[in-house]
Amino acid sequence: MHNQLILIVDDNPTNLKILSQTLTSAGFQLAIATNGEEALEEVMEELPELILLDVKMPKIDGFETCRRLKANPKAQDIPIIFMTALSETIDKVKGLSLGAVDYITKPFDEQDVLARVRVHLRLRAAQKQIIAQEKLASLGTITAGVAHELRNPLNFVINYAQSSIDSLNELFVNIQENPQLEPQKIINQLQEVIQDSQAVYEHGERASQIIESMMQLARSEPGEYQCINLNDLLPQALKLAYHSFRAKHLQFLMTIHTQFDSNLEPIEAIASDLHRAFINIIDNSCYALYLKFLEEQHGNTNFSPTLSLTTKNQESYIEIKIHDNGIGIQPDTIANVFTPFFTTKPPGQGMGLGLSLTHDIIVLQHGGSIQLDTKWKQYTEFTLTLPKIQQEN
Repeated sequence: MHNQLILIVDDNPTNLKILSQTLTSAGFQLAIATNGEEALEEVMEELPELILLDVKMPKIDGFETCRRLKANPKAQDIPIIFMTALSETIDKVKGLSLGAVDYITKPFDEQDVLARVRVHLRLRAAQKQIIAQEKLASLGTITAGVAHELRNPLNFVINYAQSSIDSLNELFVNIQENPQLEPQKIINQLQEVIQDSQAVYEHGERASQIIESMMQLARSEPGEYQCINLNDLLPQALKLAYHSFRAKHLQFLMTIHTQFDSNLEPIEAIASDLHRAFINIIDNSCYALYLKFLEEQHGNTNFSPTLSLTTKNQESYIEIKIHDNGIGIQPDTIANVFTPFFTTKPPGQGMGLGLSLTHDIIVLQHGGSIQLDTKWKQYTEFTLTLPKIQQEN
């Protein structure tokens, strides 16, 4: 717990003194703000691990300060504990609905303050660890997809390179044995070498493009917003998610339909996080298609697993639809789809965080929306929206 930074926001010097003594003696580092505006500035300078926020303050009150903090993607995950006097009548439900995690009352009970602070810091640490594990799982999906994507062009490079070596060796032997070899035979063999060399170049270029696309994602720092076109990002996520799934289920094949709006406008987003969100949804679609594929195999039907991916330029946002004709979602589980740790997969096949994190990335982090339309045994469709870059007048 030592050296963790806690931001105290209170306009009362006595309260600040008591809290400072209590927390510093427990080994915490402190930052102090006497009003909401100062608190917002402090957070921009250095992100604290937790914020103790007084409700009643001059200028902007604690509720408005909390709302602004939760609207900031960099600060939205910081636990906020409201502070209020026992005599104050406030709407605690409102505070919790704005994203606060707890309340402490004045006059302060030092042991109560420390207990609540430590509990929420432990919860935050556990949350970070779980998210890190989910990101590692996503990284595994991406790695498997990249490996599959690279395997084909590299196999072609090896095969065509070997063919070129064989052709040149054959030509060398023929010329040695027959110095008067007909020019046309030499030309024919050289043309084969040229064709093989061209194929080596093309497939090598394909491998280079795959690596470059992953390097672009790697170069986007966590929390770094950049101007991106979803028509470029979505195909990468689609290929990696599909090939990763196929690496685990070799007998599974699906038809892919894409319809990308050529007039799509750019958005400001964190590319790596959006990429992870799209992979999560597509991976779920692949899983739903695979379950139906296995089920239909026993019925000797002509089921054709199909996934459709479309983008559309709307007035103020970009719309993305991901549709599959898979097993669908049972009615009694629809309400829990975006709930953390909820999963219908067998034990060991997921922590149930994929769609929950996807919801947070799309809705909380990027100010978009995500809707689900599904019918059991027939289909599932996710409709996502992401706001466009606002044009200045």
